[in-house]
Amino acid sequence: MVDTWITKKKQEVTFRTIVLGQLQDILKISQIEFHSGDHMKIVYHGDWSEKVRTPDQRKCYNQSVLALYDLLFPKFDKDAKRKSDTIMNKLDGLLKKSDEGKIKDNIYERDKLILMRKLFRIMSAFLDSIMYLETVVYEEDD
Repeated sequence: MVDTWITKKKQEVTFRTIVLGQLQDILKISQIEFHSGDHMKIVYHGDWSEKVRTPDQRKCYNQSVLALYDLLFPKFDKDAKRKSDTIMNKLDGLLKKSDEGKIKDNIYERDKLILMRKLFRIMSAFLDSIMYLETVVYEEDD
């Protein structure tokens, strides 16, 4: 799974770097307790204050997992494709129920989060199975 690109600034960007960056983002998002809905909170700075939007962490996590899925899907083996297809079919069914008004938005987001966590575990297992996250230390012979 080695793909390399060179940017205009002569920086080397590898597929591995992109995947590891996305994994890091997902893990960072998942360290914060998931809460529902976008919220505006007031942040006080001594003699002035501002309204700051805090996004729905569930939606951030879900979108990040889907981005990783899009990156890895072409590289999946048969088992990972089969398992991820099952999750994506359940997600499509959930979206259809939501669009038809059969489930509330909060229930939809909760159930989608559960499916995205399962999808993330499938991708993690796939990366582990191909030892993608392993690092090798090379030593020079004297």
